[in-house]
Amino acid sequence: MRILIDLQPLQTQGAADRGIGRYTNGLLRALAASHEVIGLRLSGSYLVAPAADVPSLELRPGLTPGELSRIVGAQRVDVVVNCSGPYWEQNRIVSDLGGADRPLVASIFYDVIPWVFPDVYLRDPRVRRSYHNRCVDLYARADLVCGISQHSSEDAQRFGYARAESVATISTGVEPLVPERRSARDRWKIPRPFVLSVSGDEFRKNPEALIEAFLRSTLARSRCLVLIVSNDAQTGFSRRMRAKYGDLSARAVLVLPAVTEGQLGALYRDSEAFVFSSSYEGFGMPVVEAMQFGRWIVSPRSSCLAEVAGPALLEPIEEPAEVASVVAALDRTARRLDAGPLDETVPRGQARLFTWARVGRNFEEAVDRRCRTMRRDPADAGRRPRLFWASPFPADVSGIAFYSEDLVPLVGRRYEIVLVPNTVSTFVPTPKTGPFKLVEPEAGAVREMSEGEPPFVFYHVGNSHFHLDLLDLLFAIPGVVLLHDSFVKGLEGVWRARRAGVSPGAPGPASRFRWWCWRLAKIERLLEPAQPTRLRGALGVVARVPGAPPAVRLASRVLRRLAGAGGGARGRREPDRRASEMPLDAQIIESSRATLFLGEHAKSLIAPEWLARGPMHVVPLFARYRGPISPARKAELRRKYAIPADAFVVTTTGFQTRTKLTNRIVASCVELEKREGAPPVYVQVLGHFFEADLLAEVHALVEESGIRAFVSGGFLDEDVLLERVALSDAAVFLRDWTTGGPSAGLNDALGMGVPAVVTDDFAFREYPATAVLRVRNSEVTEGLLRLSRDDELRRSLAAGGLEYARDISPERIAARLGEVCALYEPGRPAPAMSDGAASRVFVDLTFGFLNDARSGLQRVEREIASGLRELDPSARHFTFVAWDGGSRTFSVVSLDHLKRRERLPPPATWLGACPPAEIGGGDHLFVLGSNWPLGESYFADLLGLAARGVRLSVLVPDLIPIRHRWSFYAHHPEGTTIDLFRTWCAQLLPVCVNVLTISNHVMADIEKLLVEIGGVARPGDGPRIRVLRLGADWTAPIADAESASRAVGPDRLVEHPYVLCVSTLEKRKNHERLLEAFTRVRRQVANLNLVLVGAVDGSMSEATLELIRKSLWIHHFDKVDDATLSRLYRGCLFSVYASLDEGYGLPVVESFSHGKFALAARAGAIPEAGEAFADYFDPCDVAMLAEKILGYVLNPAELEGRVALLASYRPASWRDTARQVAEVFYGDAATRVFGAPEEA
Repeated sequence: MRILIDLQPLQTQGAADRGIGRYTNGLLRALAASHEVIGLRLSGSYLVAPAADVPSLELRPGLTPGELSRIVGAQRVDVVVNCSGPYWEQNRIVSDLGGADRPLVASIFYDVIPWVFPDVYLRDPRVRRSYHNRCVDLYARADLVCGISQHSSEDAQRFGYARAESVATISTGVEPLVPERRSARDRWKIPRPFVLSVSGDEFRKNPEALIEAFLRSTLARSRCLVLIVSNDAQTGFSRRMRAKYGDLSARAVLVLPAVTEGQLGALYRDSEAFVFSSSYEGFGMPVVEAMQFGRWIVSPRSSCLAEVAGPALLEPIEEPAEVASVVAALDRTARRLDAGPLDETVPRGQARLFTWARVGRNFEEAVDRRCRTMRRDPADAGRRPRLFWASPFPADVSGIAFYSEDLVPLVGRRYEIVLVPNTVSTFVPTPKTGPFKLVEPEAGAVREMSEGEPPFVFYHVGNSHFHLDLLDLLFAIPGVVLLHDSFVKGLEGVWRARRAGVSPGAPGPASRFRWWCWRLAKIERLLEPAQPTRLRGALGVVARVPGAPPAVRLASRVLRRLAGAGGGARGRREPDRRASEMPLDAQIIESSRATLFLGEHAKSLIAPEWLARGPMHVVPLFARYRGPISPARKAELRRKYAIPADAFVVTTTGFQTRTKLTNRIVASCVELEKREGAPPVYVQVLGHFFEADLLAEVHALVEESGIRAFVSGGFLDEDVLLERVALSDAAVFLRDWTTGGPSAGLNDALGMGVPAVVTDDFAFREYPATAVLRVRNSEVTEGLLRLSRDDELRRSLAAGGLEYARDISPERIAARLGEVCALYEPGRPAPAMSDGAASRVFVDLTFGFLNDARSGLQRVEREIASGLRELDPSARHFTFVAWDGGSRTFSVVSLDHLKRRERLPPPATWLGACPPAEIGGGDHLFVLGSNWPLGESYFADLLGLAARGVRLSVLVPDLIPIRHRWSFYAHHPEGTTIDLFRTWCAQLLPVCVNVLTISNHVMADIEKLLVEIGGVARPGDGPRIRVLRLGADWTAPIADAESASRAVGPDRLVEHPYVLCVSTLEKRKNHERLLEAFTRVRRQVANLNLVLVGAVDGSMSEATLELIRKSLWIHHFDKVDDATLSRLYRGCLFSVYASLDEGYGLPVVESFSHGKFALAARAGAIPEAGEAFADYFDPCDVAMLAEKILGYVLNPAELEGRVALLASYRPASWRDTARQVAEVFYGDAATRVFGAPEEA
């Protein structure tokens, strides 16, 4: 091999003549013996000469990293070896080499002792940051990390500087010392046999404790202690000892300063044993030197010392920091020495393991092994965008710290992440955070590390002091903010207190007025019926007073306008005085480029005017899927923690406060044990108590009731915590008041299949009903009793929890965070308008607020709107609006309004509070939903806008209400709402600029209709008709359904195989024929079930509905959330879609996206959706349908063949669909405005 080896340690004061310099020379000698070696050095002379005569490459001062990379690349070497440690900043580190033919970079890993004792060695935050960043460059960015001991290799992984595949132990060689001939006892007049110790005057070496222990030991009666303190001249150790003990030589202790190698060899040779009391070492070279002379070792087992001493360890020092432990080891040593001479062959044999020739061979093998692994890695991953991750990190005791720790490595696959901890002085790297560099939470430091580029910062803000310094950075450098807590009162208190300390003085009357305006806005928000029951209860008196809610809303709007509270430019970078007087959550949102929440409930707690100020996203809290706990494992854990095998174990975890009703959980367990027939109960409360009186109350409950319990009172080791959760029968998480987000402890329990009981309110309603048992806070005992008695319920909830954990895995959530962050990267192409582009596009979402029906049309509107906001998060190019029939005006709404439509009151009660939409000539108004039921007034308003120069566009999913008016809608009398559709088409389509639709089938129908109504002279004239390809994924899923999804579980679906039909139950969907065909099928396959998902329409006959109600083999769910629907798709044999006419056939592609074959009617546009992946039947032929179903049920091989075809199915995403919409309005400029489309 051709090797470039770092010789800078031989030029460095403090390294050249110590362990690192000696290691560098030893490795140089070993490699030069069999390889072509080039030295890498700084300009200037060596303090210690190289051990081999090799050519050298001199580095001139001021080299940039790019220049260094080019210089190294020009040498055409196979391996570069970094020998410098992280301590000396003047030494250049070779890392991050680019190019397909780059050499392998190996770094020698000595130790990370400063991280073992950070409060001793790294008290200065800037020193801590510098040391860590040097370690990242040296080790985390190297291809191979070479540990000088097995323990060093483990430390490299412990602190995240190496991975299992990138680390190897190559050991250390120790050159034998040549002792002088003169007797050491003669030279230093040592009066009797002695034991030797080589040490230094520093914290971990602890020579003072060794002297004290020796003086108290029996060893001092018969032997001397010779202690070499290498830095005595610098620290004055011997003077301090004389001042403390007087003449130590008279007490058989001799303290020597640094000695020559010959003198040291003589001392080793003439000693009886070697004592090494260091509490931590990377290797412990003196131990090997002593063994070379046949000396047995007295040392701790800690760090690498037991590994190095091996069988030559005479007596261990169990606790080197405790004098009594050292005394005990020395007493045992005295007895061993008094028993007679020790066999010197054992330590000599151990010492022969540590040669430089062996180190050289180990290095060659490690390089060869790593090169074979590296061939599977990309040659050059390219430069990733830099993302500053501002958050608490371990060792801060914060849930957000652990959240960030888990996600940083995953998001780091997409970004070059730089950690910005709230306080650098508490940061300690972990296996997950160690690979990433560090910077102080100061604007200047962040900008400097950005190297001239705009810094891109991702903030994590919660309700504790751990975020205090991050706020100052946010207000100086706006970024993307994940608001972990919607309520930040605790953080606001310490923040304002600090501000008051800097700028004393109470706010004046004007600022207090504005403050109360914002508080009134909060009250206005909480009055909405969509809020949790606890909040509604608290404000119920106000809400029930006639006229009170509208009055509060009116007063809130008036006062905010008077106070100027609604103002403030989005581009502001420094908060003005008025902004500083806003509530802190408002300031955070104002200063963010985008705001993220962990759930829809958390977002719903933010005042509507702030939700409208900028882009908002929901990224759920992840859960780790750890798999179900087997009965044998659970029994083993119960034995480990002395918990009765027959106990019903109830557990709650996390921070314990009165808001979380910890006392009620314990009280419910006490009550449960008293119930007749209930099992014995064991309760676990695992977490830190914020309130001492609550902890005392819980202990009192346990003691008075006699219930068996474990109350930790503080945080547990993670392994212990997870084991105690795993042995549980139930987990309980309650809330008396909303904390905004979901529960990390609950997610842990669900990921292990532990059934959970939760408060039926707040963010817990976002968990699927298949995963948790929701109860009122007053009914916890009943819920636990039900769980204890119902094995099937426990199994069902366990399965639902595990499935939920799979769906929100850290990998998926990290990918989602990466996608969101990518929308706001400073390097992303800036939105630019072309000559032909629209000045603004207003998107009408009124249809979404008309009703809460679950239908394909609702899905289309919701998903396209969500995709548009993903493309345009700042709402610069697509503004969402809704029409108010009372005022005949359009108001600006947010995507959040649409997503929360089921929990919002009628639009008439809140739409007037939204900002008016200023739609002017030249703007586009795109009617995304099917708004034709709004009637003539709405049509007139649209035509009025068109007359003023507003360019109209509409989405027309199909023309079925016109083409099949009396076939499918005869139950609607003539002149009712259904007939407004023809009026809508006749009046609006001819004046539109664009008509968008969802299939070629419908496009042809629209062209024909335009001719029929006289809107155009011939097909092709008039508005441009565009066909959108609809997505099959769910980027804006419907969640938190209060629906029949509660009943979906193994007890109804797993027992028998089933076929799934997803569609509204109406005449057009052809359920009558489907049921008739299925009845025939069941004559041959009696255990086959049919699952129907969809709301019931008035066109269904009573006979058909009665058949559905009475047939046990038919399972009908009229309203399910998307998590449940996904589960239904995944569990079915295949899906069937029997509709008589469709504009597309969304359930067909949804079935494909879940890996399920679809049997579909050959009608309308369905074949366009199903393509060659579906099988088709005549929707009017019952016999054919029955035959098709039976064929796939009775011939699994045929069904498997159909499923196998889906491997080549490439569904569109809703983001793709939204981009198609964007291209309608922005044409060729869409790429410049919204960035290049993603690759399929």
